[in-house]
Amino acid sequence: MGREAAAQENGAGALDARYPSLPERPVDAYGYRLLDLALRRAERPYRLSVATTRVTGRRADVQMETGEANVLDVGLAQDHELRFDAVAFPLDLGLSGCRLFLVRRESLPALESVRSLEDLRALRFGQGAGWTDVWLLRKAGLRVETAPFAALFRMLEARRFDILALGADEAHLLLTRFQAEAPSVVVAPSLALHYPFARMFIVNRNARPLHGALTLGLQRAFDDGSLHKLLAEQPGLGPLVLGQRRLPARIVSLAHPWPTRAYRSIPPPWLHPAVRALLPAAPQDQRR
Repeated sequence: MGREAAAQENGAGALDARYPSLPERPVDAYGYRLLDLALRRAERPYRLSVATTRVTGRRADVQMETGEANVLDVGLAQDHELRFDAVAFPLDLGLSGCRLFLVRRESLPALESVRSLEDLRALRFGQGAGWTDVWLLRKAGLRVETAPFAALFRMLEARRFDILALGADEAHLLLTRFQAEAPSVVVAPSLALHYPFARMFIVNRNARPLHGALTLGLQRAFDDGSLHKLLAEQPGLGPLVLGQRRLPARIVSLAHPWPTRAYRSIPPPWLHPAVRALLPAAPQDQRR
């Protein structure tokens, strides 16, 4: 264990939080802003830095394993729990499990007849290389094309696939950012997909004090309302948090074949009400 890791292990000095630089995780997005908020609410000295070199999701995983970076917000999968320490708090209130459909405007009439997972199997999905969602969608028998995130909007516009499924927390915001590359693409207003899934922080296992500080800081921020205030200010999440935008009326549910321990441990009040309504009801004896 290096000197820096040993210092954190002993709880000495300032916490050192190092965040990778990913095109889909800009510092003005809520993941990074919640990281800073949680560290402030933990009331410990800290240093927060972002890598200067842009990387892909796969390269960010390598940085997280080597310690070059030590904290990142991800759509949490079992693989993350095997390699990192997950902070069991849904940064997105579980809304990233509600996948809105970005499609070409010409495709909207075809979506009106979709009622089931079987109907969706006739369509092609696009997803970022290395995203957890790729495995989930393929496990459900859906066809998925993968590519670096920056290419997905151009590929959708070029008819390389039919649907780009993005979390309800980010779909509208990302479309606005990349609309020039996909001028015919819109968010489908009446159809979405849902599976039990949330964005959470993962932390390098040599940075256990950082994990503890984030756990404490997020709980404090939730309890004092500052977390909801920050989310309400986000262009992507704000309308959902404030009730100004609703999820589509038709939502195809997809059972998660391998839900994470962290997701299963989330207290229901930490999830958005619309997400709670989509989850299977607990057995009667567990609801008492």
